[in-house]
Amino acid sequence: QGKQSKVPNIKECYIKELKLITPDYLLPYLQFIQENQKLYKAAMARPVIFQAEKTFINMFHNVFEPILERFSVPADERYYRIIYYLTGISGIVGEWVNRGCQDSIDKIIAVICSCIPDME
Repeated sequence: QGKQSKVPNIKECYIKELKLITPDYLLPYLQFIQENQKLYKAAMARPVIFQAEKTFINMFHNVFEPILERFSVPADERYYRIIYYLTGISGIVGEWVNRGCQDSIDKIIAVICSCIPDME
């Protein structure tokens, strides 16, 4: 029996359930990065090798774009908005890793979530 996904059905769920970034999504991501700091640094230094762009494009079309559509974000703005979100999060996480992950994961989650505006 697999673990149930915390990702809501994008097209059918209540709009208040649609969050691009939540502590539930961030916690395992940050735990992995904290435990694998060298791998994270290598992936950020050479994103082509780790197919980061391909992963982003897939996530954009299958997750981010449908969410932004539900929030009535104009189609010609969606890519820019996701770049804004992801660049900011990446900057915070990168700085956290550069500092040796000294701050707690809870603090980094709080910082990231405080920077993300609600779309409602």
